[in-house]
Amino acid sequence: ASATVTRAVDDLSVPLSAFPSIASAVTMYAVYSQPHGHVTAAVLSHRGGDNNNRVEIETGSSTTSRPRGAITTAGVSQMSQEIAAAAYVPGTFTAVALAATTNDANVARDGTVGTTDTSVTMPSTTQFIIGSRGGGVLVLNGHFKEIMVLPRRMTNAELQALTA
Repeated sequence: ASATVTRAVDDLSVPLSAFPSIASAVTMYAVYSQPHGHVTAAVLSHRGGDNNNRVEIETGSSTTSRPRGAITTAGVSQMSQEIAAAAYVPGTFTAVALAATTNDANVARDGTVGTTDTSVTMPSTTQFIIGSRGGGVLVLNGHFKEIMVLPRRMTNAELQALTA
C-alpha cells in the first residue's frame, strides 16, 4: 500500500487489414490534448516495423514547438512540417490533420494549412498506432476527442475545413 506502482503503457494499435488500403494515400486526423505538454509524442502513427518507415502526427518538445506532420521512408526524412500557428498550450484540444500520397503531402492545424511538400516518397507500413509509436515509445499520455483515417489524400481545402 505504501509502495509506488507503475502501470504498463497501453498500446492501441489497429491491423492494417482493418482498413481499405492506406499504403499509397492516407489522411489522418485527430483532435487531442496533451495535459502535460512539451513532451515529444506520437499522436497517430502509420508505420512499418521500425521508425525507418512512418507517416505520423507528432507533438513538439519545447514551449514553442507545435504539432507537426512527419514522413520517413527507408530511414530518410521526407517531411517534417510544423504549422506557423500559435504554440501549443498544454491541456487544450487541438485539431491536426496530415494528408499524404507520393509527391503530395501537407499538414493542417486548427484551420491553418501548411505548404504542400511535392517531393515525398511513401513508406512501406504494416500497422496503425494511436497515441504512441508502440512499445511504450513516444507516448502521448493525453486525451482524444476524434480520430479519423481515410484511404485517400484529402485536398488542402478539405484539411483546412476539417481542422477549423
